Amino acid sequence: MNGNQLDSILSISEIKYFIGPAVYGEVSKLESQKQIIDNAIAEGKLIKWKGDIDLDLLNTLYEEYGLGDGETESIAIGISMAYSLCCDDKKARIAANNELNQSHIIGSLGMLKMAVMDNIIKCTDATLSYLEMILKGGFLPKNLDGNYFCNA
Repeated sequence: MNGNQLDSILSISEIKYFIGPAVYGEVSKLESQKQIIDNAIAEGKLIKWKGDIDLDLLNTLYEEYGLGDGETESIAIGISMAYSLCCDDKKARIAANNELNQSHIIGSLGMLKMAVMDNIIKCTDATLSYLEMILKGGFLPKNLDGNYFCNA
């Protein structure tokens, strides 16, 4: 959301996006973010997870990785449902890589690149979004090749 491209990302073809209750709770702490998420849910672009979450699996993941509620919940859902995970948190990505499969893990940069490949946004817009995320404190690589998105 920090790169102002959530709507574009949610428009990538053939992908369904889910948000778990813990992640929803985390992003809803700021009213402006809650409004963005609620609009995406109302438009059917984002689906609130209503399925069960294996509590034993959650506890195991908490103990093993010490992640936050949202990251742990997301990995647990990914394991249970064989879903992919979108996350920029390095520690959570390492845990997800251990539990899922590298091909099932993507971050903001990968999603922006997919949006460029799907002709939803221009590569220059993706680059500007990346720079905006960095300025807003996003934990993203600072040495990204200037043509990263344009070579999609």
